[in-house]
Formats: sequence, structure tokens, C-alpha cells
Amino acid sequence: MKKALALILVASLVMVASLMMAGCSGTTVVETQEEEQSVETVETEVKAEPEQSEEVAATVTIEDGKTALAAYLPLTGNMMQFGTSIRRGMELAVKHWNEDNGGINGKEVTIDFFDDKGDTTESVNVANLIAADKDKYIAALGSFSSSCAMAAAPIFEESKLLMFSPTGSHPDFGKLGDYIFAIAMTGKYEHMLYAKIATEELEGKNVGFIGAQSDTTELGINMLKEKCEETGANFYTELFVAGTTKDFTPVISSLFNQGDIDVVLISGDYSTVASIVLQMDSLGLKDDDLKILGTGQCAMEEFLDIVGDTGENIYVVTSAPVYFPSIIETMEVTPTLERFINDYSTDYQEMADAFAGQAYDAVMAVLNCVKEYQTTDSEILKDHVGELVGLDEPCSGASLEYDMELRQMIKPMAMYKIEDGEFVIFKSGNCSLTEDECRTATEIAGY
Repeated sequence: MKKALALILVASLVMVASLMMAGCSGTTVVETQEEEQSVETVETEVKAEPEQSEEVAATVTIEDGKTALAAYLPLTGNMMQFGTSIRRGMELAVKHWNEDNGGINGKEVTIDFFDDKGDTTESVNVANLIAADKDKYIAALGSFSSSCAMAAAPIFEESKLLMFSPTGSHPDFGKLGDYIFAIAMTGKYEHMLYAKIATEELEGKNVGFIGAQSDTTELGINMLKEKCEETGANFYTELFVAGTTKDFTPVISSLFNQGDIDVVLISGDYSTVASIVLQMDSLGLKDDDLKILGTGQCAMEEFLDIVGDTGENIYVVTSAPVYFPSIIETMEVTPTLERFINDYSTDYQEMADAFAGQAYDAVMAVLNCVKEYQTTDSEILKDHVGELVGLDEPCSGASLEYDMELRQMIKPMAMYKIEDGEFVIFKSGNCSLTEDECRTATEIAGY
């Protein structure tokens, strides 16, 4: 099965597919809101299999009768590619739910998509539209960026409508309210894990950090410093201005002038990290003794394409799923994951990514909670959705655990290494925090 699955994935990689706005399954209707709202609503209905619907419809009998979800995503603009992946993951989840459960009360579950364009103002606009129609919706899902999700969150909290973000990872996400959840691991735990891996797995004695100036980066620096001091390692840092810095050589030179760096963590999107790696190599600093650690955004085909041979022996750590054939063929693939990967490849003619996987699990967490507790009432769902009911085989991680006290997703991170131009598993299953480390991360983050 592994080889067959790998072949399917390899085939999907070489197929040319544009990042289309419209999904590939179901019926799509586009409605444009009043001009002053500047918000596009896309409603996608994913049809259930008729013969299955009649058989299983009785398994889900909800008295209040809601059958629709709302999602707000960047479906246009410079973040459209991420919004498209998330949309497709959600569409596939709804399709599978309808096939397996016959919808709710024999009526198909549908999902309405709202375009927030990756803009916080638009996120607020669409959140108000969704909240105004809250009697229609089981929950709101979105957005891609933490900033957009957090801009909309107060509206859903005030309206008491469950909000579930598939990708929100800001350290403050858990503070947003009782109705606000995220399936992604937040930055405070990720940075603690980066520090742990840099000092323990990679045995760093002089750890360097390069990242963009931001409040989140400052938090990460505090985490890294705390862990380095605990292990006796030295810690050095240099920051750059995101979006404007193109020449990173002064930043790199300044960092390496501070100490004999043996491990360097580079934080940023895949193109930024790739640029830093290439410039580091041009300065003669990337040798066999230096270990480079990248964050989850580097676990992409595009990153491999940019760094080329220079990427050899770079490590990437992420809590998000990675579906590369070189990874999948070494895994024990669950039936849920196999179905997700195969159907995604068939429906959309490309390989699923982390955003699609997390979106799929977010939808399934909400709908399984509805089924388990026989209600679509947000007042009840908010107390139980954190249990991630029915997600014994999640697509977005080996395991998912939501800590209701900390209001954070806790899950292990996998560590990958680039070898011969491909990602291979370096360590998986043990890259996690102890309970004490979780508490320490929480304290440093100011909770």
C-alpha cells in the first residue's frame, strides 16, 4: 500500500495544476454582497452518496437542524494559494462527512466560503456578515493568517458562535475567548521545542537565531534564551525587517561575529529562509560543522527548489503534516490519511499540503462533536470541541491534544532532514514537550 500511495503522490507532483479559486467537487454558486461590503461569498455544496445517505442518516439526529458551516479565507490576493489549500481541505472533509454520515438529519452539510482577501479589515467585514446569520451556521472556520483570525475572533466571541481556526498559531490565540479554538500549535510551544531540539538533538553549544522583528519573535527569543541557559549553551540573535530586507549578509555576518555558532535557527517564510541559507553559503559559513534548523514553513517543495544542493543537511522541524512521497512511503499510513491523500490528489490533481490537512481536521472536529453531543448549539460545543471528538486518526498530526486549561493545541513535532534533495524523517514521535516544559512556555508567554 505504501508504494502504491507513494506512486500516486509522485504522479500528483508532476501534474501541472493552477491554484484555482473554485473547488473541484460539488456545485458552486457565487453571490456578490453589496458593493460597500467588498466581500465575495462562495457557497459550495458537496453532495452525499445517495445510497449511503439513506442508510446512515439516522445516526445523526440534531433537533435544531443547522447543517451549514461558514469559512472565511483569502480566496483572492497574495495569500490566495494558502486559502485555496484550506478551502479544498474543508470541501473534502464535508464531502467525506456526507458520504459517511448522510449529512445531518438526512440533509447534506454545506459550507459557505467568504473571501477576506488576507486583509484584517475584510476579515472583520465577513465576520460581521457571518455573525449576523449565526442562526444558519454551526461554526465559523478561518482565517489563514493569525492576524485575520484574531481580528474576527471578538465578533464571534460576542455573538457566541463557535470559531475554529485551522492555522492560527499566534501565542495569544488562547486568550481570545471561550468560543475560539485553533488546531495549529501556537508559537509559544513551537519555540520551546525549537530550543529543545537545538540544544539537545543537535547538541548546540553556541546557538544562533535569525528572524524578523516582531512581538512573536521576541517571545521566541525569550524561549530560546531560557532553554539555552538551562542547558549551558550560549545564545546569540540578530533580527531583520520583514518584507524590506533583501541583503541578509550584514545580519549573518553580525551573528557569526558574536560567537562560534554551531547551530543556527532561521525563522521566516520559505523564500526568506532560502535566501538566508544561500547568502550564508556565499559567505563561506555553511560548512559540515554548522547545523541549520528551519521552521515548518520550509517543509515545502518550493523551498527545496530554491536551495538546491545547498539545502543538503538542513533540518526542518514542524508540528504540521508533511505529505512528501519520501516521507509517506516510510510511514504507517492510517486509513483516514490514505483516503484523504488519495481523494485530494484525485479531486484536485495535486498533492495535499499541511494547510489542507489541518483544515480537514478542523471541520471533522466540529462535525464529530455535533454528532457526539447531538447538538449544534455553540454554548454546548465550546465545552466539548476541545476533546477533538472522533479524531483518533487525524490527518494533520500523529496525535492531537487540546489542553482546555491552557487553551492550546499540544502535539508532537517531527524533525526532517534534507538528503539528496528530498526530505527524510530524522526524528519523529519524540519531539515533544514535557508537562513542565509546557508550563514553562506558558509562564514565559505571560499566561
